Amino acid sequence: MKSYMQDAASRSSGRLLLRDDLLSTVIQRSWRPILSADGRRRAREHLLSLGHREEDLNPIVWPDDAVSAYQRHRGDPWQFITNADIRRNRQERAKERLTWVRGERFVTKVQPMYVWVFFCHGIGSEICNPWGKRVGGNLFCGWYTYLIGRGISAALNFRSNNWYLQDRVMELFPLVKAETLFDPPNFEKWMVEFAKKYQRYSPHFSCQGKAVVYAEVKNGHIQKIIGKGKWSNG
Repeated sequence: MKSYMQDAASRSSGRLLLRDDLLSTVIQRSWRPILSADGRRRAREHLLSLGHREEDLNPIVWPDDAVSAYQRHRGDPWQFITNADIRRNRQERAKERLTWVRGERFVTKVQPMYVWVFFCHGIGSEICNPWGKRVGGNLFCGWYTYLIGRGISAALNFRSNNWYLQDRVMELFPLVKAETLFDPPNFEKWMVEFAKKYQRYSPHFSCQGKAVVYAEVKNGHIQKIIGKGKWSNG
């Protein structure tokens, strides 16, 4: 995410850039004041009259080497992007392009990833219950599972079901039993149990679980999941 935001900030050309798809805001630093002191005072009064909170209108305190700032979500602390960050991001993109040209994308490599199970409350006014039987008619309401790695992600049950990866993660993390001898375990029930056992705190997802795995990746596609891993911070 940070790399994406750095790239967006480096191309924003001094204008406010709103990314509604990411619910984020990117601001390019201006080295000369756009408004006079009186103009800033009147702008502040106008924003307060529209209902903005006083604490949200405090000016950004810029570090000396920062060129832009971003918020992933409204109300989050400002994160700053430096020239060094932008150079590093460009070097990484150049390395990725070189890998593509050399054909290294067709080489199978082992890559750390994590299984991400989360509950989406959906789009609508009805209440969705994450821990019991699914209720409510909200669009996209329910549990979802993704495999996330550097430069790659795969949905296990969004739009279509990836039965192979579903069976593999349930094999690595055996949390529910099959109801019959001939049927696999229920994936919906497995996601609920996974989120309970491997819960990771997030201010934006109240119900979610994450666990590290290793997978073989080739040409941007997950070939198979090899086994479980662990977080570097324990």
